[in-house]
Amino acid sequence: MAKTAAQPKTMESNHKVASVLSTGLFAILCVLIAFPLLAGFFASFQEGREVVMKGMSLNLDFSKMHLDNYKYLFSGNEDSRKYFMWYKNSLILTLITVALTLLVCYFIAYGLTMYKFKLQGFLFFLVIATMCVPFEILMLPLYNEVTSLGIINTRAGVILPGLCGASTIFFFKQYMQSLPKELLDAGRIDGCTEYGISVKITDDNKIRLNFHVIVAYGVNISTIADNLVNNVKYKVEAFTGMEIDKIDIYVEGVRAID
Repeated sequence: MAKTAAQPKTMESNHKVASVLSTGLFAILCVLIAFPLLAGFFASFQEGREVVMKGMSLNLDFSKMHLDNYKYLFSGNEDSRKYFMWYKNSLILTLITVALTLLVCYFIAYGLTMYKFKLQGFLFFLVIATMCVPFEILMLPLYNEVTSLGIINTRAGVILPGLCGASTIFFFKQYMQSLPKELLDAGRIDGCTEYGISVKITDDNKIRLNFHVIVAYGVNISTIADNLVNNVKYKVEAFTGMEIDKIDIYVEGVRAID
């Protein structure tokens, strides 16, 4: 009995120690990450030549800090226009690249996870193997490829080479492996297309499902819809513990059964 009573206390003590250590490690990482950001912010209030000579640091001399750099930036001169053009290009390229990368990598990971076919594991190995190749080795081949395609000095030349990221595919695949395949199989049996199985989490932490289905000729669409809604609603709520906000079913077509 004494050992049984002491065991929960030992586990609680170990949990507290682990919590303190993880919190301390997280605090150290936050400081290391915040240092260059703060140093760069304070350097923006100093003369450029002084920053070049002394480097960025948190040893601040407030008597030498001023807003001249910001006045020059927003003065509307040629350098200012160039800076905001660079900023606009960077913002556009980032948004487009992130959106397209997520879209492409999602479908690749979906195919590698949800379907069983020959060489499936080998193809995934090839995807992961590209993470081991340093970018320095790929720079020259990528440059030659972009030049041969005639998209050098264009936005497409910046976006396309990094459109398919192995790390993004890997994380998508790991997430999809945790999803219950029974729900997808149940949807396919009821006529769901691959395109039509989509999930959205609303701002109030509820799930909204969209099903695009193809029904057999002669069946009662209302009955099929009711069965699909009831089965999926029960299984999803039981599995996730989250409330179903809405289930929309769209009939994309009718197929004939011989």
